[in-house]
Order: sequence, then structure tokens, then C-alpha cells
Amino acid sequence: MRVLLIKPFSWNSAKGLGFPLSLGYLASSLLSAGEEVKVLDLQIAAKEDYDGMLSRALSDFEPELVGITCNSHERFYSFDIARKVKRWKDVPVVEGGPHVTFTAEETLQHVKEIDVIALHEGEDTIVDVTKALKFGHSLQNVKGIAYRDNGSIRKTPPRDFIEDLDRLPLPARELFDVDKYDLYLPIYDRPKAMHLLTSRGCPFACRFCSAKEMAGRKVRFSSPARIIKEMESIKSSHPQYKWLFFYDDHLTLIKSRVIKLCEEIIRSKLEFNWGCYGRVDSIDEEIVDAMKESGCRMISFGVESGSDTVLGLMQKMVNAKIIERAVDIVKKRGLIARCSFIFGYPGERFKDSLSTINLCRKLGLGTDEIIWNFNPVIYPSTQLFEDLKSKGYLPEEFNWCERFNLPDYKDVPIYVNRASKVKEIIGRGYKKFFVEYKDTPLHIAIFRYLIKRIQEKR
Repeated sequence: MRVLLIKPFSWNSAKGLGFPLSLGYLASSLLSAGEEVKVLDLQIAAKEDYDGMLSRALSDFEPELVGITCNSHERFYSFDIARKVKRWKDVPVVEGGPHVTFTAEETLQHVKEIDVIALHEGEDTIVDVTKALKFGHSLQNVKGIAYRDNGSIRKTPPRDFIEDLDRLPLPARELFDVDKYDLYLPIYDRPKAMHLLTSRGCPFACRFCSAKEMAGRKVRFSSPARIIKEMESIKSSHPQYKWLFFYDDHLTLIKSRVIKLCEEIIRSKLEFNWGCYGRVDSIDEEIVDAMKESGCRMISFGVESGSDTVLGLMQKMVNAKIIERAVDIVKKRGLIARCSFIFGYPGERFKDSLSTINLCRKLGLGTDEIIWNFNPVIYPSTQLFEDLKSKGYLPEEFNWCERFNLPDYKDVPIYVNRASKVKEIIGRGYKKFFVEYKDTPLHIAIFRYLIKRIQEKR
């Protein structure tokens, strides 16, 4: 069966665009099952040629099944693609990804052009859906989907998460024009990086995040041998890439595994530089030394706040002292400690936001080491979403298939409180603020800075 896999246009990340790993895994799984696959990544399409690329792919390839990925920021674009596909020809349309996993029934009710939604991990599911359609079998026997059946919406029993990640074929990078991607590590001279994934799942329960619901609370790991195999494949097929980024939610989760992986990287002599996401409560001197020796140059932490009160509201399971210790260990070894922060979380007081500013200054973070998020983004299936909906912040009639008159970030609602603008002014002026007032007590520095900004506006 000819399967066309589509990545919709998506808002640019501050770090640029990387090739869509999820599409790469789906493509390689289908190829391994004997299907014919074409990928169309509209992220890298020129805006004026967006419709043209889609039309040409449909007419030239004539797919018998179309699969579309969907996260919350790109949901309206994915729905639009489904409608355009159906106007071209009545072929089955399957959507998958975190957004439609959590809004499956709602999406099928509002977007009639979508026939099937693959829930959670899609590699085995898309293969089974393709086989069922090819041989005329009922979809009711395919686990882990929601689908439309003679006007009714049905949901099949859940599919188990993939325990053995090593059995998955490597992402089909050969189907992508990798030179058109510009994902970079936000350090030094912004080196372009190829990203890869070595684990799935998240054991934590941060109230603003749905990672544990999407991939399960049990973390599943690729073996070091499998990871080295993928790195070797990148080295041989895409030698222009000298940097990697490990996209795992928490690469540093298990110390013994990380040290073993670092030893294997050193032994392989692949000589990549790399960065990763980590948690501050999994950092010590031994693990960072091993990471540095194997090529690590940056660890990105979701710090979120310098206030223990707000960290508790978020259920981060860490405190400011743990954050300080981890960042200090990383920076003393010459690595970049990139830290993301969320201002304006529900329940945050102004003094809590000052604790965050003070923590940044105390840690000596440079502008390349800070990611400001001035308002929490509200994603489906998070506790934050449920809390704000129950409190009436989101209208009772809210659904994810329509646009509502709400503050948003890239088409996803955000939470805004009264003090957000002041915090944003301070955050956006971080570099100037900390250079000019680095030796001034924080409360005096903020007062002087705000007065100066007001005067500049006159």
C-alpha cells in the first residue's frame, strides 16, 4: 500500500527545525512491513508553495492512505490538510500524535475528514491499520485507535507501550532532505545538530506537562549498542553533522545507564559533540564528568522557578537548593547549563517571581543559558488544563477544534495573571538588567530598571 506521511506546517522553535523523529519512526516501521512510503514535511515548505507541495505529492504519489502528525500547536494545520486530502480523493486519513491522542473523540466529532486516530505510540498501530485496510479487515481488531464507524465513534482497547525499543528500525532519515533542517544547539556559534531519542516515558507528574500520559510513567530504554548503531548511521549518512541532541525527556535519569552509554560513545570514537535534557535531581560530579568526556557540551534543565512554593504547586519534586547544586556542578566543569523558566504559574506571587530572577543572578546564568516562558501554556490532558477549566478560566464550551478569544502562544491557550507584564519587562531586559545592576541589591535593581524603562517610553 502506498502511504503518504505528512508533517504539517508548524511554528518555528527558537532552536530552529529538526527533522520529525516521529515521522521517521513511522516511515521505517511501514517500510519494514513492506509498504511503499513517501514523506512530506511542510515545515520546510515555502509558505507560498505550501498548497502546491501537498497537491503535487497527492497527484504524483497517489497515496492509498494518508497519515498526518498532530501536536497542539499545529492542530489547525493538520485538520486543514485532512480536508484538502478528502477534496482530492476519498482515501483513508489517519492522524496521530499527542494532541489527537488526548482529544480523539472531540477531534473525530468536529473534523469529519479524519477517519482514524492512532493513540499514543504509532509505529505498530499504523502498520496494523494499513494491513486492515489493505485486506479489508475490520478496524475493531486494531488496538489503540479511535475511529468512525457508520456515523459512530468507536475506541478499541489500548495498545501496550513498546517495551523493547531496540526492535524498532532506525528512523528513515534517508527519506528526508536533512540539509533543509536547521536545528541547532543554542551555544557558542549555534552548531547544527541531528537529534535522536534513546528512551520513552516519564516517571514524573509535573502539572503542566502530559509526557507521562503520552508515553507512560514507566521509562523504556534503548540499549547502548542500539544508540551507537544510530550514531554510526548518522555519521556515515550525514557526515556534515558534528553535533547531536538527545531528545529524551530526561537522559540523565539513571546514573549507571548514562555512564555506560558515555563509555560506549568514547569507545566508538565517533567524536560527536552533544547536548541533552536532564533533571537537576539526577546530577552529580561523576555523571557530569563522564558526559563531558564523551562529548557533552550542554545540559538543558526544566528549572521553571526559583521559588520552592511555586515548584511545589507545579509538582516538580525539587527545590532551589537542588537546582543550585546541579547547575553549579555543570558550570564548574565548563558545560553550558541551559535553564528554562515559567513565570506567572497559577498561585505564583510577585515575590516568587523575584526569587526566580534572584536565582538566575545567583547561578550566574548567561543569556544563552536562559529560556523565558512568560506565561504557562495550557495543553490538553494536563492537570493545569483541568484546574483552569474547573475554575472557569477556560470557557465551559471550550474545545480544541475551534479558536476561542483567549490569550494564546502559537494557537495554544496560555494563562495570564496581572503581574505577567512586569515580569516580562524584566525578563526581556535580562541581559541589560544584569549587566547594569549586577552589584545592586535585587529589589533596588528592579525598581531602578522599571523606572528607567518607563522614562524611555516617554
